[in-house]
Amino acid sequence: MNIDKGVLVGCDADHEWMLKWWWENYSKHNTLPVTFFDFGMSKSAHLWCAKKGTVISLSFPQDKLRPISPSVAKACQKEYLEPILDKRPLWFVKPLAILKSPYETSLWVDIDCEVRKSIIPLFDSSAPFRIVRIELKGKTYQNSGVIVAKKGSEILAKWAENALARNHEFQGDDDLLVATIRENPFPISFFSMEYNYPTLIPGNENAAIRHHVGTTGKWDLLKSVS
Repeated sequence: MNIDKGVLVGCDADHEWMLKWWWENYSKHNTLPVTFFDFGMSKSAHLWCAKKGTVISLSFPQDKLRPISPSVAKACQKEYLEPILDKRPLWFVKPLAILKSPYETSLWVDIDCEVRKSIIPLFDSSAPFRIVRIELKGKTYQNSGVIVAKKGSEILAKWAENALARNHEFQGDDDLLVATIRENPFPISFFSMEYNYPTLIPGNENAAIRHHVGTTGKWDLLKSVS
């Protein structure tokens, strides 16, 4: 039986400390069904998720993970304060997970996203693929932390294809998605920062979804939930 709308979230053992926090915030304001993707959680976390929704175990196929190009590796080391190359399989598995969604229209939400209001308005569009448009200092950015995708979305299928074939060219799912959007004329639309507001940018206090991006965002979040 096809389910019309639902929410997707993924987690591994390193990030399962955010699970209860994520669920507590989400369930205060929302009742849509949730599918948890187990990217390598502990058994106890897997069982906990199964009590809240459905669970699908998934990992990035190791034979498809190609050695990262030297230029991309250098950029990673320059941009990030901590080693992140070992996290790339976790990032690239995201489009593969969304493809396995049991819902006709899926809302992917990263585990470090603080859902503070109803997410129903994100479904009020016929567009096959929606993502945030972040405008900062005269530039426009996209972030894959919150995504709305319908079954059959061409951009989603191409993103997943590129994750398998071109992962050596990119740091992670974000820059791969931006390149996929730029290279293909598939129909997409954008929603406002209200539904994916990075906490590193001032003015996020009243956003519907606050995204605790990066090492700084995770550290501040860890302090608040400890």
